[in-house]
Amino acid sequence: MAIHWWSTYSSLATIDQETNNVSAIDMIETIRVPPPPETEDPRVILMRGAVVTLWGRDNPDTPEHLRGRIRWMDPDEQEVVSQVYEIDLRQHERARIRLNLDSIPIRDPGKYHWEISYANMDNPNLWHDGTRLPVQVVFDSAG
Repeated sequence: MAIHWWSTYSSLATIDQETNNVSAIDMIETIRVPPPPETEDPRVILMRGAVVTLWGRDNPDTPEHLRGRIRWMDPDEQEVVSQVYEIDLRQHERARIRLNLDSIPIRDPGKYHWEISYANMDNPNLWHDGTRLPVQVVFDSAG
């Protein structure tokens, strides 16, 4: 079984070419923006960000191949946007996934979160929890 080791949400994530270490710069815990006009549609905020996840094999001798999913969830637990990706642990014991963002959709102020989950290839629609990364969205007229 593969295991989720960690995830981060930051303004920038760089990967050192020599050591393959990742640096997360300016971790994002709160987003302050001006209040949007009245609308039911999500407001798209232009801001750079990166969600990075690290996965590994529970048993180093057992190759794994999974699906990963990242979902941006609003304060009402409704999915705003999602992305599915491959977690390939057949050749390597660890796999790091970096999703670079240039915008983020929001509906209302409150506690949002990135939901990180995974599914086995033999049952690709049965998602298991990896972690949640909370982000407080604040509407601020000084935003």
